[in-house]
Amino acid sequence: MPNRNEISSIADSSRGSQEKELETKMSQLGLYGRQKETKAIRKCLDDLVNTGNNKLVYISGISGTGKTALAATVADPIVKNNGIFDMGKFDQKLRDEPYAGIAAAGRHICGEILHRKNSSEDMDVEDIRKMIINNVGPELPTLAMILPEIEDIVGSSDLLLAQEDIAGGDYGANKERLNHAIRTFFRSVATFFKPLAMVLDDIQWADLTSINLIQVLMTDESISNFMLIALYRSNEVDQTHVVTKMIETLDEKQKDYNFDTTKIEIGNLKMKQVDEILVELLQLPSYRTLRLVRDYPPQDWGQCLLCVKFYRHAQESTPYCVLEGGKVLGMGRKRH
Repeated sequence: MPNRNEISSIADSSRGSQEKELETKMSQLGLYGRQKETKAIRKCLDDLVNTGNNKLVYISGISGTGKTALAATVADPIVKNNGIFDMGKFDQKLRDEPYAGIAAAGRHICGEILHRKNSSEDMDVEDIRKMIINNVGPELPTLAMILPEIEDIVGSSDLLLAQEDIAGGDYGANKERLNHAIRTFFRSVATFFKPLAMVLDDIQWADLTSINLIQVLMTDESISNFMLIALYRSNEVDQTHVVTKMIETLDEKQKDYNFDTTKIEIGNLKMKQVDEILVELLQLPSYRTLRLVRDYPPQDWGQCLLCVKFYRHAQESTPYCVLEGGKVLGMGRKRH
């Protein structure tokens, strides 16, 4: 007979298996109840492809509502069109690290270029290399401050190896040079990959230099076929927040520069939509899953991540904690 530790180990293993199963199920569900928002962002992409006019898309909503998943709906059509879909994320713990989210996006771009270089796709990386060297020029060492992966693209360029004085690696002292270097890098990439889409997640935690660079990128008239998708938590951005100020500034500048703005706000899901998700997750009829939805207040229904809580709640509310074939084996409450 297994001892208590063995039973605990079996239970932990079962929970781990269920966690993986849950992640797989959630990834396969797609977006529920976001048809309007999906249509809006796809319209932006279609217009970008057809006209080349730059797009600035804001997606706002509380944490867990599916902002990132909505942005990702344009990834496949962009890649199929020989474009690049890249993503950078800002972290609350790294708010003092300049350009963190944008540097992450830049690393993704470098990785994508190298991947295509090593694949069978028809792409002349040497042309990209030459354009980056010509456009960024003497600011390559400056760019390498936040994007050391650029050396994998340009190789041992004399410009990169020059190690000229860049104020001892001080981001603040080199802000204008960094902005110029990053801008010309994105401009070069956008020339070869059409469209180039950059998603910046959690910009409510972006540093001021990144906020400034977003404005620089959107008002650079030499960049075309470029889409910037900025995601932020609406409940953390008030009227005094730097993101609000940035939005107001770019709204004012839009009439003088070649970019269009779209604002998408993700609100709460309706009870029926949450129930549809649970029916898919639990493989149970709706009349049973509705009981779970009603256990939570309507203001929580917009958070897709809470469907995970509903799902776990279903497991904890039944004497059968292990799924069989992906299906919960009952809905009766445990008796204590």
